[in-house]
Amino acid sequence: MSDNELLLDVHVFPWGSTVSIEDLDTEDQAGVPDGAKTTIWCWSTDHAIDVYTLSEDESDDAERLVHVRVYRGTDPTGLGERVFDGNLELTTGILAVGAYIGTPPPEQQLNLGPGVIHLQIFTAKAIQTARTGRDDEYPISGPTDINVLLTPSGEVRGAA
Repeated sequence: MSDNELLLDVHVFPWGSTVSIEDLDTEDQAGVPDGAKTTIWCWSTDHAIDVYTLSEDESDDAERLVHVRVYRGTDPTGLGERVFDGNLELTTGILAVGAYIGTPPPEQQLNLGPGVIHLQIFTAKAIQTARTGRDDEYPISGPTDINVLLTPSGEVRGAA
């Protein structure tokens, strides 16, 4: 049984097949590198991390948003495939989760205090397919779930 503490549990629309994890209202956006969606799962700056997800159409067809959870702890067991392991600078002290345009609503914000945090990001697919309005089934292109683990630097158990 994991001793991770759940800090935030939200559902986010995957605008542009992306969910951002960032310093609230940062202008230091990661953006999507050309061709990135077929070769990598996330990209970052000092203040923002963008994670590739299922597309907007897939979200609509599956009637499912991206499920994002933020934990504090050291146990990555069961969180999915690790796609990021590094630091994020929070000038505002608020970790925001949402679409990379606009300010996420208060329920998608977590006050951690200003400073640099160490985190790992994991992704998973809770569903494998979506259905069109014509009832045609097709595979989804990206993750449906994002798990963020806020870790004390150097204290991660089971890290590969």
